Amino acid sequence: MDGTNNYHRLIEEAVRLLAEGDPEQGATLLFDAWSRDRENADLAVSYACLLARIGREAEAEELFAALADESPGDARVWNNWGFLLLERGEVGGAVEKLRRALELEPDDFESLVNLAIALDRGGDSGAALSHYRRAVEINPESSVAYNNMGAALWRSGRAEEALDAFRVALAINPRDASAANNMGIVKMAGDDHAEAAAFFRQALEIDPAGPAAARNLKAAKKRLSASGKEKKPCEKPPSLF
Repeated sequence: MDGTNNYHRLIEEAVRLLAEGDPEQGATLLFDAWSRDRENADLAVSYACLLARIGREAEAEELFAALADESPGDARVWNNWGFLLLERGEVGGAVEKLRRALELEPDDFESLVNLAIALDRGGDSGAALSHYRRAVEINPESSVAYNNMGAALWRSGRAEEALDAFRVALAINPRDASAANNMGIVKMAGDDHAEAAAFFRQALEIDPAGPAAARNLKAAKKRLSASGKEKKPCEKPPSLF
């Protein structure tokens, strides 16, 4: 009984440390817990993901490879391995692993979104959009999926559809700074500089440290100012901010 209690206490303490921003020590305790229960696939995957999070990517990939050999039918292993490669910029390897995850679990939301991101980064926006659409069918309340789908639509030259996707993302989560910034980008490309500026400002209100929105707002202000001078050279443009 004492061993079982200690095992659960290790997991609880690891979770607490992660929540408090100490992933290194959390990883140590999670490893200790997994060492006591090597058959626990959930712990193994969690530990591998945590290794990747704290920068020990080589160890994480080695563990994912071992887990894939031991449990080739576990979609979680392939999905998380693919995500690690995607974060590292290895798009081809990520696509391969994520396709395997979806072969095992065709309706897994995370795998669909991760594969869509990988395909889009690899230049295959058409295939990416197919996976995004399936993802939002499965989880219509995901602002992240709609925002990413909007970005893929924008890169495909479908501005109005992109705006629709960003609007849905913001309706689901009004505090999605990325979706607000993306709305502004599309609006600015359409020469709607005033509305673009409003969206960039919204993004900054949500995430004041967001560098992209700050740069974009500055550019929108410049274009607004230039536009005002061209139309009314003798008048000072009104202050909108």
